[in-house]
Amino acid sequence: MKKLIVTKIDNYNYTLTDGKRLYEKNIEFYSKNKPVIGDIIYLSDKIFTSSFLSFIEPYNSVNLSIDDIIKIVSNNKEYYLQREYG
Repeated sequence: MKKLIVTKIDNYNYTLTDGKRLYEKNIEFYSKNKPVIGDIIYLSDKIFTSSFLSFIEPYNSVNLSIDDIIKIVSNNKEYYLQREYG
């Protein structure tokens, strides 16, 4: 899992850093829990290498792959979102 900090948000364009490099990602959050500047996002390498990302509230399913889930840490609270395909 990669640990990335949100440094800038411009609509759906997120600038993230791992402390060494800056990354630009186009991400849509269909959730009330959206990251803000300074929040930490944990995501898999599979998700990180995707060009366009979309996330929704997670389903209560035991069949979810870790590659389909991200964790957002905001104000010492953790939120989990599921990747949406399609």
